[in-house]
Order: sequence, then structure tokens, then C-alpha cells
Amino acid sequence: MEQKCSQDRVFSVFVDEPLKIHYIKEIAKKISLAPTSVKNHLKNLENQELIQKKKGERFVGFIANRDNKNFLFYKKIANIIKIKESGLLDFLIDSLYPQAIILYGSYLKGEDIESSDVDVMIITDNKKQIDIKRFEKILKRNIHLIMEKNLKKLHEGVKTEVTNGFVLYGRLKNE
Repeated sequence: MEQKCSQDRVFSVFVDEPLKIHYIKEIAKKISLAPTSVKNHLKNLENQELIQKKKGERFVGFIANRDNKNFLFYKKIANIIKIKESGLLDFLIDSLYPQAIILYGSYLKGEDIESSDVDVMIITDNKKQIDIKRFEKILKRNIHLIMEKNLKKLHEGVKTEVTNGFVLYGRLKNE
């Protein structure tokens, strides 16, 4: 994928930590961008109502506008891209030879917060234990994997969530 533009890098700070108040200097240091550039991008994101100003302990900072449908949409897309770029998807495919991999839950909806996990359903016969800690570190979220041969064994609520999820790999069969 092409290198992210600097505004995307600023926006990604709010994707990763939507509940935290972020300050210009902190963002600049985190993403290695000049504070004046960060300030300009923050103004643009604020004009789009993707973020909003919020008073912190000592200074005014910025926080994600989680009530904005566009913020949730862009966060959803950013989350899906992060799954791919982290290498998790390729790792699961190479390790488990699945029929399908489905992303579901708050991470898919763009509603995840710092304490949320990434819910992934893997349709596979393989019950191999895999180590996903490095991907949890990259994604800054715990990953909750469910591995089943088919959806029949799932609780009805989980089955509904999964069938309304996003197929990252393969396809769901009608069962």
C-alpha cells in the first residue's frame, strides 16, 4: 500500500485511542510530524467534525467525535486496513487453511475503544494453537478468535453477529 499521507497519520491517532484527549505536541511526537502541520490537519479534521476540541487538565486538546457517522465509517475502514497491514490475515490463512475468516463486533463497526478486542471468526477444521501476541501488539487490541468447522455450533447471538460481519477471506456457506 502507498505511504500514508500526513493527515491520515494524524487521524490514526484518534482511531487507536478514541477516548483520549490528544494534544498537538503529543501527536507531533507520536507520528514524527511538525507541530504546525499537525495543527493544520487537526483544524481540517475538526472542520469535518471527525474530532472535537476538549478541555484537558491544563490545555485544550482534541478527542474523536464518536457521535459522527463519518468518523465511525472512516474508523471502520482504517480498522480493516490495519488488520491486513498487520499481517494477521496472512498469518491466519497460512497457519489454519480456513474456509473463511470473518471480522465482527465493535472493531468492525468502528465503535471500538482502547479496551475493546478484535473479534474474528475462523471457519476451519484445524484446531492448531497459534500465537497471535505480536498482532495484538501491532493492533493495540486483544484478539478474540473463535475457530469452528461451521456456524451451527455457535450461540444464536454470536451467529447473527458473525453472519452480519465482514468476510476478510473466503466465503460463508449457507448452513
